[in-house]
Amino acid sequence: MKARERRARAARADDAYFGGSPTIDLFALIADELEAAVRETLALRSPEPARLMAAKVHETDLAIAETGEQDEDEGAPGLSIAFAVLTAWIAGAHDELHAPGVSDTVLRWIAQHLGEPAAGLARRTAGILGVREVPAEVIDDLVDDLGPDFIPSLVWIASGLVAEHGAGDPAWLRRHDLPADAL
Repeated sequence: MKARERRARAARADDAYFGGSPTIDLFALIADELEAAVRETLALRSPEPARLMAAKVHETDLAIAETGEQDEDEGAPGLSIAFAVLTAWIAGAHDELHAPGVSDTVLRWIAQHLGEPAAGLARRTAGILGVREVPAEVIDDLVDDLGPDFIPSLVWIASGLVAEHGAGDPAWLRRHDLPADAL
């Protein structure tokens, strides 16, 4: 049995016994994994940790779908949670900084350290920097256009924010975590 399956089974047992919330458990797990992806992106100066994280989120969504415990109309919970975490971090950091040119600084960092292809993809999602209410149609279009690089592009933006404004410490983003009651 894979470690992920053991953790998922243990989390379900824990939830049943203690009355916890699987959504909050998944939220915390994904937020931790995203923070680790930002940390690795900064350390390796590579776009790949973000892509690996996105692949894990996709695998999680497939595993959840295979259990049959999710309504098909609910969509992909892992992708939705990753998006919620990243946009909360990005918008929160943007609000905190109140500095003109934050997007330009972050995109320049991405181009210099992760490469122009990653910067080009991040430019597509940078339009949501600092925007609290993004229309669903805009998000759907971005997901369709960027495909598997949608979540990575947000991780790259978060990484650039940390590098340029968060003293290189990914934990800086966690002050912008969504409160548990928002889930």
